[in-house]
Amino acid sequence: MQTIVALMVLAVAALAQPALGAQRVLLLNSYHHGYKWTDDITAGVRAFLTRESPGVQLHIEYMDTKRVNDPLYYDHLAAMYAYKFNHIQFEAVIASDNNAYEFLLSYRDLLFSGIPVIFCGVNYFQPASLEGHSGFTGVNEEADLEAGIELALQLHPDTRRIVVINDTTPSGRQVQRHLRQLIGKNRFDVQFRLWEDVTMATLERWVASLGSGDIVLYSFFLRDKAGDFFEFDESITRIARACPVPIYGAWDFNLGYGIVGGMLTSGYFQGESAARL
Repeated sequence: MQTIVALMVLAVAALAQPALGAQRVLLLNSYHHGYKWTDDITAGVRAFLTRESPGVQLHIEYMDTKRVNDPLYYDHLAAMYAYKFNHIQFEAVIASDNNAYEFLLSYRDLLFSGIPVIFCGVNYFQPASLEGHSGFTGVNEEADLEAGIELALQLHPDTRRIVVINDTTPSGRQVQRHLRQLIGKNRFDVQFRLWEDVTMATLERWVASLGSGDIVLYSFFLRDKAGDFFEFDESITRIARACPVPIYGAWDFNLGYGIVGGMLTSGYFQGESAARL
């Protein structure tokens, strides 16, 4: 840990050197290349900057936190970024999704002191999270679960139960909090069942048992109770193959892999909006 801190201090001192050459923007992605939501955000950022600010050099980093997520890992990431970027002055940092946003709340002043941060893909953003921080702005990612449920019930008026499939990753916990608040309003005359902290095998067995009067609302299920990681397309495809009832979604990257539709949030437009800011 002392080595990590020493590297960070040396690198931060180097950042004080004046910037030369082109303007540079860092896109810090919470997840990994190949995860469609992240790829869509990246495409939105890149397309807007290419079109509107072609002189900007875009640097892209992937934190890979769907696979690894613990405090020591974040310390190592901070040390690596401090070393890697010790000769680069960024004009802005774009943070995509909750983990990159929270990482920068902790490390921005050490790694990128005074540099503005624009976030996107932050699930159900709470302004209170910025208390004590300056230079942050961004785009709230608030999937419209309420409108999605209303749509599903209009199309399936005989529904008696909605089964929600969600995981327990940081993003999943944000969705769970919002969903529990929504269920607590008692607006919908149906039962809700949340399936979250289970293995994929158990989930496949449970969805196979669904029948008349059931529909599924799927957010994402990327890490199961056993700690196994699933790519977005593998997860929804496996669940859809086992499921005999309609599956509605909340994010557009699941469309084409087993959901029938829904009120879908777009990663591309999240990225484009952040780039515009």
